[in-house]
Amino acid sequence: MTIWAACSRGWTRGAHTKMIFGGRWKYIRCEGFDLILFNLETGPDELVDLGTSDTTLHPETRTRM
Repeated sequence: MTIWAACSRGWTRGAHTKMIFGGRWKYIRCEGFDLILFNLETGPDELVDLGTSDTTLHPETRTRM
């Protein structure tokens, strides 16, 4: 069986994907793609990906999660 993973930047075959929910934050790691980070307080629809943002809080949050 082939497993396909959907990430915000497309589809990949056989990718290992993890999602972590931490109240305000949703963090997704999808093998072969950039990290994905959503602030669910300011963007509950998950339309703004902060995964590569350099804003002070975002790298710190990615590291913690």
